[in-house]
Amino acid sequence: MTVFSNFGKYGIVAAGGGGAGLSISAFNVAGSPVPHPANLVGGTSNLNVGDSVDFNDSGYYQVVLNKDVTLDMWTWGGAGGAAPNQGFQPGQGPASTAQAGAGGGVRGRKAFSAGDTITVLVAEGGSWITPHGARNTVGPANVAWPDGGIGSGNGSGGGGSSRIADGLIPFANINAAPSTYLLIGGGGGGASVHAGYGTRGMAAGYPTGLAGGGYYPNDGPNTGGGGTQSAGGAGGPGGGRTGAGIPGGKYTGGPAAHTSRPHPDGIGAAGGGGYYGGGSGTGYYNDGGGGSSFISPAVSSSANFHTTAWPGTYWKAVDDPSNPGTKPVTAGEPYFIPSSGTEITPATGTLLFRAGFVKLKVVS
Repeated sequence: MTVFSNFGKYGIVAAGGGGAGLSISAFNVAGSPVPHPANLVGGTSNLNVGDSVDFNDSGYYQVVLNKDVTLDMWTWGGAGGAAPNQGFQPGQGPASTAQAGAGGGVRGRKAFSAGDTITVLVAEGGSWITPHGARNTVGPANVAWPDGGIGSGNGSGGGGSSRIADGLIPFANINAAPSTYLLIGGGGGGASVHAGYGTRGMAAGYPTGLAGGGYYPNDGPNTGGGGTQSAGGAGGPGGGRTGAGIPGGKYTGGPAAHTSRPHPDGIGAAGGGGYYGGGSGTGYYNDGGGGSSFISPAVSSSANFHTTAWPGTYWKAVDDPSNPGTKPVTAGEPYFIPSSGTEITPATGTLLFRAGFVKLKVVS
């Protein structure tokens, strides 16, 4: 398989020179240009059938097509941030770790014309925390770009959503309500410390994200709800010990840290981003809900790939079963953190990436 690397901002060319069938401008999550956005894999630099572009790095991309093509497109959102589990219910996931919700995946096909622009957003994963507030910050202000809910000292942040749009959506307008997308892979909800009771969910989904599910008895089973196709997930109901959670919104996961919550550790975990974001949990220790994915009626050959709540593997992002190997193994999956705070995976001890993933493939 031949790999063509990007030599600068304006296009993909073969190592030996030659024209490209597309050009890519790439920007990081702060909106600053970056030089090497993607690889063109397979075939030739003229975008023959079977050629594909993989977007592995979180950020904002403008793809300009230089010929008529029909593309299969995939997008997976980022995972929610994990948090230490005290092992109240060891059967709630691998080993003694705390798991967060997986990002959701969707697929669609569309014909494009020469000169068309495709806007691509690849999400960050949610921030994870170690016991009681020593959290790792991801993205500005501990928010997973572009729309994950902010984490707190008791609960991790939600993952962001990955998106594909037909046309140019300026960086400043990516979360504007009128913006429309072809495909959105929702972000997973964040996990809360001590939330070892209940039926954990948190994963993004289509048409609806999963409710958080996990809680600590003193706060009651008041987890964040999953985003839908028309509304954000509800904040966890009830008073708990810090008041109700905060609902998600369009392109917005419900936050776990907020000025209305004066406690320094905030509230339960945050919701994942998505077409509509998940809500955050109630009290100190309730999981956040997963965001919803989206499939536009403008695409054909569509499908969605989402996991299920416990006893399903809510922490595992699902590959496209009709096109196995499309999703990188770790894309859309959280870090796993045992009570010691060391980052592990259940099987190999290798870090799992939390970021999302987008792929474009020429079919004709």
